[in-house]
Amino acid sequence: MVLLLSLLPILLITLYPYSFRWERLAAGWDLLLLGWGESTALDSLMNIALFVPLGFGVGQLIREFKPATSFPLTSVVALGAGFGLSYSIEVLQTCLESRFTSLVDVLANTAGSLIGLICFESLGTRFLPPTHCFLGYLSAVLVIAIPLQRSITFSNWDTGFSLLLGNEWSRDRPWDGRIQSLWIAGKASSERQRRYALDVGWPDESILRHLLAWYEFQPGSATCFKDRSLKLPDMVWNGEPEDVATALGAFVDSTHSLESHGPAAYLSERLMKTSQFTLCVTFVSHVREQWGPARIVTLSGGTGRRNFTLAQEGEKLVFRLRTPLTGENGTPPELESRGNFSTTAMETHVITYDGQTLSAHSNRLPEGSSLSLGPGTAALKYFFGATTTSSRSADFVYYAVVFIPMGMLCTQIAKRWGHSSRGFVMLVGVSLVPSVSYELVMVAVSGRVFKFSNLLVTVMFSLVSWPLLRVKELDQN
Repeated sequence: MVLLLSLLPILLITLYPYSFRWERLAAGWDLLLLGWGESTALDSLMNIALFVPLGFGVGQLIREFKPATSFPLTSVVALGAGFGLSYSIEVLQTCLESRFTSLVDVLANTAGSLIGLICFESLGTRFLPPTHCFLGYLSAVLVIAIPLQRSITFSNWDTGFSLLLGNEWSRDRPWDGRIQSLWIAGKASSERQRRYALDVGWPDESILRHLLAWYEFQPGSATCFKDRSLKLPDMVWNGEPEDVATALGAFVDSTHSLESHGPAAYLSERLMKTSQFTLCVTFVSHVREQWGPARIVTLSGGTGRRNFTLAQEGEKLVFRLRTPLTGENGTPPELESRGNFSTTAMETHVITYDGQTLSAHSNRLPEGSSLSLGPGTAALKYFFGATTTSSRSADFVYYAVVFIPMGMLCTQIAKRWGHSSRGFVMLVGVSLVPSVSYELVMVAVSGRVFKFSNLLVTVMFSLVSWPLLRVKELDQN
């Protein structure tokens, strides 16, 4: 009965408005190839909750007719039922105008089925085995984390934007200064590569194969500047420049700026695939305080639509980056770096994004500044509609909320080896499983590098539960 009742709301909710266009089925096997889609963390939570009754009903049905069936086999049946039903629904949704398919939804529904089965099993026993709780909790954490990680990728970039220097398309965000060189790579630079770029202004040999654009604004290019990587259109003048180019670079102000001769589609497409980059610009600002923010380099289609923008706001350097989290305008949040401008000497600035952390460094202020667009920042915005200037603190709180309960479950599993050093070693080993799994899934979803710092933090929070639970047991004794 529970199984039948669970199917009714699932079908009614997921197949609304029921106006199928069956001709789309002519696409054949291509319909079965689902993409990640644009699911949010809230969507995943709702999808998990929707399929919990299904898993509960599957457990009830199996225990009624096959009471001796083991929990692992029952879990396989529940996971298969959840996956099969969800995948079928996603395929049917391709025939609905207002529906969008997503592999994340399938994973969330499947996790909900497992959680529902665990809930049923817990009602029939005195306590739920820690291993079952651990697997269910880990499944839910991973499924919710996938859309959080995808919210900080470049999946919503627009390939129709041009690359502009010194102003916007609307010509109402002028910047007054000189730009000597600009290069962009489709990879986050290492510390060594960044230091080399800050020292000489050029890309290191080890990053040349990732180069997507390289412009040098030197004398002898009166009408246009060619991309040395031969991948982007020439940079041409918008307006009549008074001083085309000197050894100090191309001069831009409110009367003339530079723009690519056509959209920088190749640049946008490549960065959409990697969701990381290095931007290196050498320039000097002619005015210590400029407002707008005044555009130095921007890949955009107007004042409110961009892929990225490097600009000057007063005496601050600001960088706005478009992701599903930050929206079309690339803010909030945005990266700010104070006290970066000299009006007398050329400065080299390196902006990097590694799939989670956005950072800015200059040869005058090499310590730089950074902004984390990690899961904590994403969760804060999606669940509470808020943003924070302390992004690292948000990530820290997120990992604590997720991995301290995970550590408690790991502790219960490791307790069978006792409270000796052997038990603690086993706890460390068990705690590595969710931490490594979490980081690997995030790497697979976004393409970013594996961060051992994230691994260390999550394991640390998992291990916090060992002394806490030990003290509690001593008090009880």
